[in-house]
Amino acid sequence: MSNGAHKGGTIRNVENWRRMFDEMGPKGWSVAMMKDRFFDDNLTPERRRWYEDNQASHPRESTLSAIALLVGADLSARLPDLRQPVLLLHGDSSPFIPVSVMTEMHALLPRSEFQVFAHAKHGLPYSHGAECARVLRAFLERHPA
Repeated sequence: MSNGAHKGGTIRNVENWRRMFDEMGPKGWSVAMMKDRFFDDNLTPERRRWYEDNQASHPRESTLSAIALLVGADLSARLPDLRQPVLLLHGDSSPFIPVSVMTEMHALLPRSEFQVFAHAKHGLPYSHGAECARVLRAFLERHPA
């Protein structure tokens, strides 16, 4: 799991997304979101443009519905019952989910491993894909099917 929260009420900085969509449209919303997803030096201009364009292409209502669903969730009581190995990946600078939330989830999951990536925001799997893949591969080797 990357950049996730077990308690949606802990997700920050999403309250104004509806207003941003209404005032700026999907392209403006996407441009504004880029600062929350990546540090300026995390991506080449081409990769940044690709992500921004694809993010802007998501329908407004599906994006807002998904965040409403996430914010309303609380899986805390169910996590201790999960017995499969779980890998948690998180950037050290997500403006949406503090590291402490992932630390709490790690403590609740009996067989979890937790990796925090330096100089990473909420777009971790895209900005740090190679590093995430190496950590995932090592995790899978430690936990064969």
